[in-house]
Amino acid sequence: MDPNPDALRGDAPAAPAAVPAPAPRPRTRKNYGPAHLFVAVLATFLVTAVLCTSVGVLLYGGLQKARGASLSFADTPEVRARIAKAEELRSYLKADFLEELADERILDAMIAGMADNLGNPYTFYMSAETYALWEENLSGSYTGIGASVIRNKDGLVVITDVYDGGPADLAGVKAGDAIVAVDGTDVTGLKDENALAALVRGPAGTEVVLGILRTSTGERLEIPVTRGTIVNDPVVSRMLSERIGYVAVKEFSTGLADEFRTTVEGLVAQGATDLVLDLRNDPGGSAGEVVAMLDWLLPKGTIATLKGRMDGKAFEESWTSDGTSGVPEGMRYAILVNGSTASAAELFSGCLRDFGKAYLIGTQTYGKGSGTITRELSDGSAVNITTFRYYLPSGVSIEGEGLAPDLEVALDEDLQGLSPEDIPAERDAQLRAAVVHLANLP
Repeated sequence: MDPNPDALRGDAPAAPAAVPAPAPRPRTRKNYGPAHLFVAVLATFLVTAVLCTSVGVLLYGGLQKARGASLSFADTPEVRARIAKAEELRSYLKADFLEELADERILDAMIAGMADNLGNPYTFYMSAETYALWEENLSGSYTGIGASVIRNKDGLVVITDVYDGGPADLAGVKAGDAIVAVDGTDVTGLKDENALAALVRGPAGTEVVLGILRTSTGERLEIPVTRGTIVNDPVVSRMLSERIGYVAVKEFSTGLADEFRTTVEGLVAQGATDLVLDLRNDPGGSAGEVVAMLDWLLPKGTIATLKGRMDGKAFEESWTSDGTSGVPEGMRYAILVNGSTASAAELFSGCLRDFGKAYLIGTQTYGKGSGTITRELSDGSAVNITTFRYYLPSGVSIEGEGLAPDLEVALDEDLQGLSPEDIPAERDAQLRAAVVHLANLP
């Protein structure tokens, strides 16, 4: 198989072996693989995760250079016009902004703006503090409230999962709740969930008050939550019948592939011949983990084709399975998906379906079909850069489209947005449809 699992650190898998790896750079974080590609949803998976600042300032260029600094652009009329515009903008900000602006502050805004204003939601700048929190979250253990979020089509940051026994769960926060305020500050105008996360984060034992819009009832609530240390178990399993097992994957975090294998082997030992795989509300995660899982489940073949650009060169490469499957050859899968099934979860679902192994049940998925590389800068800050799109074995890109289920089944309105484990079994029409599908297979 092409990716090297040993090169993974946190949630960032190594690049495919044949992709030209960047030359070693002193600014690259130690212990990383040569290029850290991962499939991510939005800019963050967890409300306690990335705290990325977005500043709407244009590209730096042509301003007076500090001694020893060097920054150059192509000498064209279009570039000269933009440099002049940057000079003009800087002069107005220096003169008219309500606070006196040091040049360092303006430059910090420009640095962030280089990445944040390229029109791609997955390319963004992270301060050193934000990057440290990003890495902490990708490890699956962090300090926060214990909830996953995604931005919905209305622009609200909505909680998709509340971890059992975590601070948010104990305080009464529910999946489907939208966070509209933090400690009395309205957050509905924030550009992305990273800025909101910056307000939610804090040391274990301290309190944060969440202003909640409970979308199921329309209620406005204020819920105090005492932050704590979170260790997320991404896999839940059980037997549904004598031959049908159930595995829910909450996110593709570090170490998931090993835990998934152990879980499935346990279900097979109990008699499972087919599986329901519940990926509802799964926001994605590590490409290395999902590829390792698919390699274990599938016969020899192409898992995904990557097309992108790295180190100034275009590349096209494939992730493949080596043909050594660890499950019974005839095992079939019914996969539960919804609008919050994203990124690595979409790759997993779409690939299994393209191999003729899986039947998708639920609603249209999110539509995140690209991957990023994270570059650390000299001061510990970092930039996350969208560097490739991936294509399923069928050749299809899901970017902006998502996966259409084979059988569309919607939950009752009052159940939509709940975590799968919070849906009463007798009312879970999607799970029921999956069991019926597998039970009727020859």
